[in-house]
Parts: sequence; C-alpha cells; structure tokens
Amino acid sequence: MKAYLALISAAALALSACSQEAAKPVEQASAPAASVPAAEGASGMVAAEKVDPASVPAECSFVVETGDQMKYNTNQIPVKKSCETFKVTLKHTGSMPVTSMGHNIVITKADDASAVANEGSGAGPDSGYLKADNPAIIAHTDMIGGGQEASLAFKTSQLDPNGSYKFFCTFPAHFSVMQGDVKLVD
Repeated sequence: MKAYLALISAAALALSACSQEAAKPVEQASAPAASVPAAEGASGMVAAEKVDPASVPAECSFVVETGDQMKYNTNQIPVKKSCETFKVTLKHTGSMPVTSMGHNIVITKADDASAVANEGSGAGPDSGYLKADNPAIIAHTDMIGGGQEASLAFKTSQLDPNGSYKFFCTFPAHFSVMQGDVKLVD
C-alpha cells in the first residue's frame, strides 16, 4: 500500500510539472549527436566531446530498458575498457507519454550526480529536466516517453579507471530510485 501511495504521489508531482509539448517521435529522440570539439565551460571544466552514437561498434554498446514505472532494468552499465567509444541506448517499453512518465539517462561522476539531478529538475520540462551545458555531464539521452528510444555515446577515455560514475534519470522525483553505476570492465 505504501508503494502504491508513493507511485500516486510521484505521478501527481510529474503531472503538475507537465508541459503542453507533445512527445518526440522515435526518429527525433534517437537522432545522432553532431561531433563538436571539447569546449571549456564557465567552471573551467572541459565539456565532453560529442560522439555520434551511429559510429559506435555493436560490441561497444549496451541497452537499458525502462517502462511506465520509475525503474531501469539494470543497476549497472558495464563499459568495456577495450572500446574507444561506448554507446548506451535507452528503450522506453511503456505507453505513458514523456510528460507524465518520461525517462532519460545522464552519466556523471558519482559525486556530481545529485547536484546535476537537482539542477535538472529546476530546468523544467522544455529542457527535458536537464541543464545540458553543465560540464559535469559526461553524456545524456533526450527525455523520452512510451515506445521511444534514445542513445548517447561518449569516449571511454573520459572515465578514470579509479573513478566512480553514476547513471540516472532527471525527471522530477525519479533520481531517488532510478540510478545505477557505470563501471569500466575488461
């Protein structure tokens, strides 16, 4: 019963934050990112270089699924050390629209995750609940709804083998339960 009430509360919060914007079709949500050189942000940190997800080999890819609940189907994304670039595809297998049960994947250092998620909630629905120019963000997908998918890609050299990294959703109230670890593996 408590879980049911928590879901109703989360849905009410999500609905109160809804925009009138229609969900993007799959083709737009999964459009490849343009390749741009790294740029220095206001904080002095270097922003991540964009990688075209379509250019990443299949053996350097991982699929994460989510649906009409606040839950990913995994709590870890294993990134192969042997890959120069790595792609993560998010598939929303549910039917609810992006405005009421949208999901994304954002990757940051573990220490930056909470701040990026909080900042994203404040950014609002028109930005996909994400301040995309934040240099702490290694990579992110678009916010998607039921039946959609989106991909992100990044250079694995951005991950320090001794560092700790998280992936999470920035839709309001999702961060507390929709997160996991990004690990470099052999």
